Amino acid sequence: RLNHRRTPDAFRTCLNFAQNEESTVTNTVPASCQIQPDPKGFLSITKEKCDPMTPFKRSLVVPAITHYRCHPMNGVRVGEACNPGPHCQPPNPTDSPVHQVTCVVTNPTSVYRKTPELVDLAADLLILSETSATQAVQAIEGQALRTKGYHSAWGHPVPPQLSSASDDSLRGAAAGVSVHSRYMCRNSHHPDHSDWFYSGRCQTVFVQFPTIEVKVCNMYGFPASTAFAKGRTNSLFEHVIQTSRTTTHATMICGDFNHHPDQLDAMQILRSLGFRTVEELHFDLTGQTLPHTFGTSTKNDVCILSPTLASLMTHVWVDDSKRFAGHNPLVFQLQLPGHEICT
Repeated sequence: RLNHRRTPDAFRTCLNFAQNEESTVTNTVPASCQIQPDPKGFLSITKEKCDPMTPFKRSLVVPAITHYRCHPMNGVRVGEACNPGPHCQPPNPTDSPVHQVTCVVTNPTSVYRKTPELVDLAADLLILSETSATQAVQAIEGQALRTKGYHSAWGHPVPPQLSSASDDSLRGAAAGVSVHSRYMCRNSHHPDHSDWFYSGRCQTVFVQFPTIEVKVCNMYGFPASTAFAKGRTNSLFEHVIQTSRTTTHATMICGDFNHHPDQLDAMQILRSLGFRTVEELHFDLTGQTLPHTFGTSTKNDVCILSPTLASLMTHVWVDDSKRFAGHNPLVFQLQLPGHEICT
């Protein structure tokens, strides 16, 4: 680059260089001539007027004297287009749209022929316990829900209610779990070969929300009327917790526990990991206790959220429209930001 603040001696030096190269240049530059810096880093000696008496035949362009040696790549950015266009600005997270996801946890007491009632809940994610879904019912109701825009992930089919019934029976035993989502969902690629899974009381499903993939662990506890119900439910709960910790996904552990989670010793494991129940989050949001999810007596339809999901909770309520016998669906909403969430 040319240093425009050089002293006149520098110009004289360039002029002397030109004199040595061109004999047509006199020792004194006429008044009609100018020595001007050129933008390309050279000195240009030109005439302002055409004077036939002046022995100055043509202009001279000589290198400018600089402090450093010029390099042909100076001022060149290799790889840049000649016309690169506007600079790309990183997306502003505040400009991205948020996504409101509605989740429902309930016990329909047999899912057979309950598709209209489930669709009326207008949920993005349905987590069901005690589906009583045999293999035949799973095929029938899975197709019915698919026509309504839901993807289904079923737990292990339950056996027929009567031991003498055929394999295509539509009346299953009082067990079974399933997850249905308007977003893509799948069962875990790592199959659960435990007796808990084959009993139809637990499943692990991954749901791809718009900006985060969530791990849903669904379980159905033992009714209090059965022998050793609390201890068996606690063992089932421990198994589900162990399964939930095999990955680092944001996790929700849901289902009809048939016991309040604080009555189960395994709940302390989740509390030590920062998990919170939807019941607690409802109190934080409203300052009121959560209504009962079964009649007017218990709150055993449960959802427990990992810290990431708990921070996204915006609304919680219990649907008391009496769609299902005895059970009132637990409904909550998550507000997902427009940018991807990393866990």
